Amino acid sequence: MTNMKKTLGNILIYFMVAIILIFALFPLWWIANISFKTSEEALVIPPKLIYEPTLKNYKEVLFGVEREDNEGRWVPSTKGFMKQVGNSLVVSLTATFVAMLAGIPAAYALSKFKFKKKQNISFFVLSTRFVPPIVIVIPLFVAFRKLGLMDTKLGLIILYVFANLSLVIWMMKGFFDEMPNELAESARVDGCGQFGALFKIAVPVTLHGIAASAILVMINCWNEFLFAVLFTAKNAKTVTLAVMGYVTVREVAWSNMAAAGILITIPVLIFTIISQKQLVQGLTAGAVKG
Repeated sequence: MTNMKKTLGNILIYFMVAIILIFALFPLWWIANISFKTSEEALVIPPKLIYEPTLKNYKEVLFGVEREDNEGRWVPSTKGFMKQVGNSLVVSLTATFVAMLAGIPAAYALSKFKFKKKQNISFFVLSTRFVPPIVIVIPLFVAFRKLGLMDTKLGLIILYVFANLSLVIWMMKGFFDEMPNELAESARVDGCGQFGALFKIAVPVTLHGIAASAILVMINCWNEFLFAVLFTAKNAKTVTLAVMGYVTVREVAWSNMAAAGILITIPVLIFTIISQKQLVQGLTAGAVKG
């Protein structure tokens, strides 16, 4: 009887997990499905589930294509988005590196040092996560225009660093809180200074936490849209804005947009799968504590 209850409980759990996965993965499957259809098939109602797949949309997104307009003239329809992919890689990787470089020492100081107003500073860092980004857009826009940072990769890097710095600090602070104080104290007894104890002892001990934090920051930077759409125009456009190029006054190229969406998802998916072990270990080792 006990085994039967256990079996039924496991079946119920698997059933619920399957339902959740269906709801979670259905939008991704639907986008992938549209990406292999022609523009005409994508608009058919009811949707066609049996059709001849085509890679035309992916070719158009990657390499660009020219189409004939209503007046018989050939005009560029898409220009590919490899430049936007390059911009996103440069901005995301640089912002992640700078945010980690600045956030790790700050988190270590908040965790291990004793100084006045420590709790107030910690709360101030956390409070920056409370403010919706749209609230600070206008002053940032004015400042960036005067500083000449509009439509530049440097401007986006600065925005992304400050947007994710508090995340790095609070995640890493949780890891450093879990680290015994005796490790850092023994390093200082052996002649290491504060920075020596940080980089020779604390960083290796919390390596999984660093990997988890870096992964989350990287994903945030890659997927960010608000700052990218407001602070870039042409030169520094990121990959998330590439999708907008398929919405015009003449048409919405649903098939091309779906193909671009799938291509945008692939790098993050591969990056997450490769780093899955570090991410899980980091998040389950106390990174969200405190």
